[in-house]
Amino acid sequence: MATVATSLAVIMAFMQKLKGMLMLVLLGAYMVMPQEQQVQDMVFMVRHQILVVQLLMVFMELLTGLLPIMAYIVQVMVFTPAHGLNRPTSN
Repeated sequence: MATVATSLAVIMAFMQKLKGMLMLVLLGAYMVMPQEQQVQDMVFMVRHQILVVQLLMVFMELLTGLLPIMAYIVQVMVFTPAHGLNRPTSN
């Protein structure tokens, strides 16, 4: 589970960098020619990509938050004997 959490953290950091780069592209497009139709189309496309990256980041954060819960469930499923807890059989 630690490996999964580490890889998710690496992916999250990469997505944060990607979002930052897309924001810089957006800012550059606004500064160069804010009225050109091609630039407006590109700005729309980059905004859409930023939204997709943000949605992926939210999904990754949810997955990272659910990791301890999933680990606990797997631990209970694996280490709990099938016949229940070891109860003394007294009459």
